[in-house]
Amino acid sequence: MSKKQNKLLIILFILTFLVLTVSTAFSIFVATRETFETNKEKASTTVMETVVFDTGGSININANYMNFQEGMPSVVGETTGSVNLIAGSDKSRLASYKYNVKLNIDSNNFEYSTEDEKPELILIVTGPDGRKLKSAQGLQYVQYENYEGFDITEANGEYLIAENYLIETPDNTTDNWNFEVVFVNYPLNQNANAGKYLNGYITLEHGDVRI
Repeated sequence: MSKKQNKLLIILFILTFLVLTVSTAFSIFVATRETFETNKEKASTTVMETVVFDTGGSININANYMNFQEGMPSVVGETTGSVNLIAGSDKSRLASYKYNVKLNIDSNNFEYSTEDEKPELILIVTGPDGRKLKSAQGLQYVQYENYEGFDITEANGEYLIAENYLIETPDNTTDNWNFEVVFVNYPLNQNANAGKYLNGYITLEHGDVRI
């Protein structure tokens, strides 16, 4: 094999390695999408229904000198998760399913930086009906400035947002859940949170009770 051929093979190997590396890195940030079918016995007939969970992308907040200075807008990170229910072939039957919605915060090093501990990270959740949620297990609902939502300034871990939420349709329908996290820019000294970050994501799972 000639030196020219050797060089060509080396170049091809490097390019292949880079493509695989980039593809692998990219896949980490792709939204989780899960599809499954349910078997339900109704009037002695097996009914097949399809449910698709799409958790959207990750929620990221990073406070730095480029996006968080006095007079700048608050920093926002958001994503939308969805649950799609497709009825079986018998359209005379109402397809129904119950599921849970959770927020997972796997890293958050923000802290209260004001003396009166103003909420600095506020979670705003909008449900499938277009209404903003005002109660969630383990989270305090607050109203500050122009924002209303849950105070997650120092929150970490898993939080149940909706339990056994019912979705139903005679045909095909989708529930959308919008999660928005706001790092509020107060006209105060918030230097304690410079360089801090939050990373979270939505979890969708089967409810305890199927209908």
